[in-house]
Parts: sequence; C-alpha cells; structure tokens
Amino acid sequence: MSLATNLLRIAQLADAASEMLPLLEQVRNAYTDNEWEALEEAHPALCALVGACADIEAAVEALD
Repeated sequence: MSLATNLLRIAQLADAASEMLPLLEQVRNAYTDNEWEALEEAHPALCALVGACADIEAAVEALD
C-alpha cells in the first residue's frame, strides 16, 4: 500500500473516531446511573465497546 493510501485511511479513522465520543455521550446521557449500570451488567459487550472507543479516541488524540 502506498503512503498516500495509508495516510488517507488514517485520516478517515481519525474522522470516524472524532464522531464516536459525542455519540457515546448522547447514549450515556439518555440513561440514569442506575440504568447504565444495569445495562453494563446485562451486556458486558457494551462495556468492551465503550472501552474500545475510548482507546481509539485516545490514540487519535495522540496523533494531534
């Protein structure tokens, strides 16, 4: 793969990652703390998804 292709893919990843956090915050804000905790307990994959999104966001922010 060319350098230009890789840079374009990184830019696309950065754009998508920057859109993730506000969306996750909207979802989180739709629930009370107790409701959110119940969701996390009932759906462990939700916790993993949120954690993975946070990791991606941190990696993208480190590029800035």
